[in-house]
Amino acid sequence: MTAKTGTDGQQDPGEESLSRLVAPVFAAFSLPAIIAFVSAKSPGAPWHGIVLSLLIAATGLFMASIQFSIGPLYDNHKEEQAWRSWRAGFTLWGIVLVTIALTILVAAAIHHWWVVPAVIVLLAGGTVPGILILREKWRACQQARAARQRRDGTRTTGSTT
Repeated sequence: MTAKTGTDGQQDPGEESLSRLVAPVFAAFSLPAIIAFVSAKSPGAPWHGIVLSLLIAATGLFMASIQFSIGPLYDNHKEEQAWRSWRAGFTLWGIVLVTIALTILVAAAIHHWWVVPAVIVLLAGGTVPGILILREKWRACQQARAARQRRDGTRTTGSTT
């Protein structure tokens, strides 16, 4: 994917962001699923309400991510890391909620052993990348804090005696 440049010739820092693509795709997935659950003639199993709630919350997160990806919010703050982190966070948590919803939905239908590995892959695919991303963000924050402390000449110690 090549980065686009703006009218000023500068590369758009958010242009290659995966969350700008993922959020609309997942919103497009979760909205029909919500409609299917709501339009069912019978209330269904008790876990239907849980799945519906998770899909609704995920859709809200995806919609927030989309709005951070377009329009004046994006145009005015696209170069700020905090805004890109919020957008990515909304998408990440939306994916986690969809993963949980699908796991609950599929788990209720497990009648054969060969479905279990598929559910494990679903859970791993929906959560492990997010955990790794959070770990990398944590490391970057720690490194930035250590660099600030070195720059300022301060050291944090364990005791205050």
